[in-house]
Amino acid sequence: MLLNFFIEKLTEEHYPEIQLKKCINFHGMPNSCSKCKDLCPERAITFKLGKIMFDENMCNRCGICKAVCPTQAITVKGLGEENILRTIKDKDNIIFSCSKKNGVGTLKLSCLNGFHSELLAALFILFKDKKFYFNLSKCNNCQISNNSCVFQSSLNVAVDFVKLLEINPQYEIINNEEDLCGLSNENISRRELFSLLKKESSYLAAQTADTIISSKDNQVSIRRILLKSIEKIEGSQEKTEYDNLPFFASWNVNDNCDGCGFCQSICLGGAWKVEKEEEKVRVSHNSGKCYNCGICANLCSKKAIIRGTFSVDALKSYSIKCEKNLIVCSACKKKFVPSSEEKKYCAICEKKEALRATISRI
Repeated sequence: MLLNFFIEKLTEEHYPEIQLKKCINFHGMPNSCSKCKDLCPERAITFKLGKIMFDENMCNRCGICKAVCPTQAITVKGLGEENILRTIKDKDNIIFSCSKKNGVGTLKLSCLNGFHSELLAALFILFKDKKFYFNLSKCNNCQISNNSCVFQSSLNVAVDFVKLLEINPQYEIINNEEDLCGLSNENISRRELFSLLKKESSYLAAQTADTIISSKDNQVSIRRILLKSIEKIEGSQEKTEYDNLPFFASWNVNDNCDGCGFCQSICLGGAWKVEKEEEKVRVSHNSGKCYNCGICANLCSKKAIIRGTFSVDALKSYSIKCEKNLIVCSACKKKFVPSSEEKKYCAICEKKEALRATISRI
């Protein structure tokens, strides 16, 4: 039953889709990001009437738009990521290549430019004892590669990230397929894929539904894969404090924070959590869920959100940023965080009282 489900899903033709709730442009910052549109080699993406439009007649399903989206709001099924995650452990030689140009390789994506930097980083961590080969020999005459250097950029970011974690990735760029002589050039077949799905030894195969593929959209969750790989890291780098780390960010709050919950409602990754109890409000942040988009800090009316340092260990859970006492508003009787000990009215009632005082003087 499960096998039939995978067969059906992996053989479907799909085009890019966007999750509006995760797109920077639809959260009070219009036109602040256009990476997907700017880097699309076929110009298949347009912004129209406040929406991102994908022209399926022009789209070649290369996955570049997904790879460059800073908040992973774009999904494209069937790029080949599922194949990689389910079969990579059983490969002696890990040779990535492009299926569009039928390049020699043991693991294939629709286009190497669609290789997400976070997925690359996760693979470098999970298989740090293996060497990766990236077959770019077919890319020189490819229109997609001529219009974009996305893969090289993604690779550089991934390498920088894992090196900060004290992991030295082993990889080689192949520009001539003759250099692959002596390495296996067996391509992944459908039959091989489905037989490997049954193997208990395949990496994460037993946890496919929970870890590799999101239960909400049947998509590979790149961020979840990276976080799973980070959980396996042990050593001093877990506690090392970073001011800046690729992919992630940490935010703190200053005394201006009143626990209003706006950051939680606007966050694209669910990184903020605001919890109200009887007498207190608690504000927490999870760096592992943060896409470093900065929307929370830019749109906070109190200017209460500021940059912070964080460790790899902090990527695993929420950390409390502040706890503040609640009092009851003298007018509306709702609980709120006072800005001073003398304050008795919430912000809304304070404005009403000020308006009443102004009217009474007229």
